Amino acid sequence: MLAVSVGCSQQKTEEDLTDQQELILPDVFSYAGKKPTLGTNEMLETVIAFNEKISSKDPDMADLLADSVTLHLADGLNTTISGDSLQAMIGEYFTQYESINITINAAIPVVYEDMNHNWVYSWVFEVLENKDGTTESHYLHEDFKLEDGKIREVFQFKRIPGN
Repeated sequence: MLAVSVGCSQQKTEEDLTDQQELILPDVFSYAGKKPTLGTNEMLETVIAFNEKISSKDPDMADLLADSVTLHLADGLNTTISGDSLQAMIGEYFTQYESINITINAAIPVVYEDMNHNWVYSWVFEVLENKDGTTESHYLHEDFKLEDGKIREVFQFKRIPGN
């Protein structure tokens, strides 16, 4: 009987999905945001455009970066840097590689309305081709905090395939 009732349930339409319900969290979390809701496609587009710029080795991302960006990267780098300096740093990073290929596995935009925080949580697979033709690859989980549609903060976590 359960299979019949599940099988006959109505599919949610896109309009139904835009009517957000407050999420009641089962516990107290260290992050102060208490009212997460689904964000917008525009938030996703910013992160997708950022990854496309990385894949094409295009450091011109002024339209994607806030005036300063705080980084917490998988290699241990924790810093706040101006958007212009970050573009220069990324451009220098590009010189190490023949090619960079990022595949976005999944991403979700989240808004914490009670804090006015906008985040995009993304999971990507990155393949780096070194100048000598060897390659290295890894999975990244990256959390992008957006302000006024631009990247303000990034948390990055890395896993090597097979680990």
